[in-house]
Amino acid sequence: MWTLLGIISLAVLLLLLLYLPPVQDFAFPRVLSAISTPGQMEISAKGLRLKFPLHLLVDSARFYTPGMEVAAGHGDLKVALTPLFTGEIVAEKADVSTTAFRLGTPDSTLYMTAQVRSAILTQARVNLAAQRVIINDIAIDSGDVAMDMRPDTVPPPVKTDTVPVNWHITLNRATLTRIGYTMQMPPTITDLSCRIGTGEILSADVDMRYNTVDVRRLAITRADAAYIYPAPPSAAAPSAASAQPVSASQASASASQASAGRTVLRAHARSEAAPAQPSPKASATEAAPTVPWTITCDQIVLTESQALYAMEGAHPISPAFDLNYIKASEIEIRIDSFLSRGTTLRAPIRRISARERCGVPLELHGLFVMDSTALRATDMELTSPSSTISLTAMMGLAADSTAAKKPLPFSARLPCDSSQSCLF
Repeated sequence: MWTLLGIISLAVLLLLLLYLPPVQDFAFPRVLSAISTPGQMEISAKGLRLKFPLHLLVDSARFYTPGMEVAAGHGDLKVALTPLFTGEIVAEKADVSTTAFRLGTPDSTLYMTAQVRSAILTQARVNLAAQRVIINDIAIDSGDVAMDMRPDTVPPPVKTDTVPVNWHITLNRATLTRIGYTMQMPPTITDLSCRIGTGEILSADVDMRYNTVDVRRLAITRADAAYIYPAPPSAAAPSAASAQPVSASQASASASQASAGRTVLRAHARSEAAPAQPSPKASATEAAPTVPWTITCDQIVLTESQALYAMEGAHPISPAFDLNYIKASEIEIRIDSFLSRGTTLRAPIRRISARERCGVPLELHGLFVMDSTALRATDMELTSPSSTISLTAMMGLAADSTAAKKPLPFSARLPCDSSQSCLF
């Protein structure tokens, strides 16, 4: 009886001692060191304070595992203590400030970095051994995210001592405020940038084992975006005629010369060169390329926004419409079942409405598809107050710098209902 009472008293005493700062300064660094493995999984903190019952205050904390790193200047966490000894972190609520996040490495097919001023998480669970993260809700305020997606043509090294990066992250809901985002994806995208006022992400799932990102809904309000695409080699010295944008008056004059009513415009050009044959499949002895990332989103909604879509180095020389420099405001967008995988992109556009830089309001819907060989627009319909243009078109893409010097296949069908004041 007395032995049992002594054991219980000792346990209570140890528990009470755990809340004393000198004991915490002695115990916590040793606990973190015990569950850390240099080069594989590292957890460190400059300062740790545990308040009754399980309220943890952290200063200058860092978590590292191959392929992912998180650092925070200050953290206020209501966390379960016991799972820490089994390599799992369970937080009912976490309020983190001055946070830095890194996913991948600079030579990965996907490399992402983020700087966040404030983030509040509720019901977050991290299983370190299983590389599994589940977050119920996160609110992020004032941050910058940079993403670099590289071609997947570099074979993996023959031998490596690093642990496979198989992190699986599930997010139920995220709200974003004042967030900046930049992305590069050579050779398709020179620069893509966006700064949003507010945003919401619902049901997101990132699986680094299979290189997939699945999102149910992405809604953004008050975005300022820019998409800069590479200039073709021939654009380095454009002719004087091709450099002139189409003015509204010139378009109106052209429309007045056409017959009244419905006009059907057709354009069709084919390269005389034989189509490029697909490269032979790699032999079994050759290293397989890295699996490209697959990004899907059931619904994308954008409101009260503005955007720029321009060729690299292009600058408008007049207020008239210029295909190389398209800038729009008052943008409303709805895209369903979005898909991006490597060089393949599929965007079923339910509705896009905007006011172009030249002053004309536009509306668009249809299907846009891109892969490594061509851009395709199917059942597109572009309308303005005085015109409607239907578009089904295909434009070939150069596979490399050698192919870019050859004529590329192009075909388009553009039925157009217009008046004399039509811009197009």
